[in-house]
Amino acid sequence: MMDGYYIKARVDRCDAKEQMLKSPEDGAIFVTEGGAGRWSTNMVVAAEYIKKHNIKPMSEEKVRIEVERRGGYLQI
Repeated sequence: MMDGYYIKARVDRCDAKEQMLKSPEDGAIFVTEGGAGRWSTNMVVAAEYIKKHNIKPMSEEKVRIEVERRGGYLQI
């Protein structure tokens, strides 16, 4: 599994299902480290995916703190 963090967000698509949503819903963005300490969006997932995989998305603030603790920065 890829190392990263899920951040709570309103989303209009689910990359995991390769599907656009009829309307925005509570979902999450998955951020990963790309290079030189920059963490950015890797994929966007909808509520159904989060529930199915028992994912606990975090607030953007908490993820930013974790990323900075690891010596990186968040760019979303």
